[in-house]
Amino acid sequence: QCFYYAARRRMQHAQVLIVNHALYFSDLAMRRAGGSLLPPHDIVIFDEAHSLEAVAGDHLGIRISSGGIERVLSRLASEKNGRGLLTHYGLSGLEPLVRHCRTTAEAFFATVREACRARGEGPKRVADSDLVSNTLGAPLSDLARRLRGAAAGLTNPADRYDLTSLADRLDVNAAAIETWLGQKITGCVWWVESQRGRRGRERTTLSSAPVDVGRVLAEELFGRISTVVLASATLAVEAGRKRSSDDEDQSGSDAFAFVRGRLGVPATALTTQLGSPFDYERQARLILVDRLPDPTQRDAFDAAVIKMIRRYVTRSKGRAMVLFTSHQALSKASSELSGWCVRNNYRFISQADGLPRSRMLEAFREGPN
Repeated sequence: QCFYYAARRRMQHAQVLIVNHALYFSDLAMRRAGGSLLPPHDIVIFDEAHSLEAVAGDHLGIRISSGGIERVLSRLASEKNGRGLLTHYGLSGLEPLVRHCRTTAEAFFATVREACRARGEGPKRVADSDLVSNTLGAPLSDLARRLRGAAAGLTNPADRYDLTSLADRLDVNAAAIETWLGQKITGCVWWVESQRGRRGRERTTLSSAPVDVGRVLAEELFGRISTVVLASATLAVEAGRKRSSDDEDQSGSDAFAFVRGRLGVPATALTTQLGSPFDYERQARLILVDRLPDPTQRDAFDAAVIKMIRRYVTRSKGRAMVLFTSHQALSKASSELSGWCVRNNYRFISQADGLPRSRMLEAFREGPN
């Protein structure tokens, strides 16, 4: 009956899934630890692939939080009211195991905090393995095993999935704790973060991140998924420049060499640079205005910017969109330019007037200038 778990069940039987980069790389990170969020798949297509390195770097490390483990345990049996899936499915006999995992988790993370206390404030770098003993992994794995056994006795597949999905999350956390404590992944940095929640409870997170995202993607993405397509307007750094005669391979272009190296794309991958239908040389002009006042001289800088806006709006006969980096500068320019635009018969639309963005864009497209 939970909308979230109903949606996950539908996802497991879908043939095409559309997800964002963050969810996909969260799944990839969980697969490294033995679990998963998304169903198995043979093909993945990444749009806006130029952002993959940043997103992958944020998600491909390990992240085990005391709050995350508590959320899984509360789904089974809430500490506040005792309600949860165990009560719903008549599995109250497993509640002692949940309580044991909860108290063990509290003691484990307290031990981690104490071991890092002398390392100062903020994120605490952990340079060596085995910071503390792994007292939590075994209880989480034991509870996961018992949940799967209980799920096997349920006749409804949806009910079984409710329990097995939580068992998967427990196993993922158990494996991640073992990996983090043993620092079993090479080429990573490892650290601990702690902060107090809204109710004063201290939340602790064990984290790691790969130093070289490309190496991880080469193994975990390109090495395991049979077809990976990367699409973006900004993957190539040059417009198909041929290799020099000194290069061993003179057959192609190295326009994708940079992204290959950063993302770990195999050298055998096929590449196509389609170009743009827009004729930039004939239809665009890039102008860099120099000799403006220092931006810290606010009044002088704003006055010079307004002067330049008048110049280039006149040259474009009003067909211009001007972007600002602050609302204050936007408001000042709007008040200075509104009368000038009226006198020159230019239709003037400003976000400073309180128009919704959608209405502004609609009016901008419809207007002659």
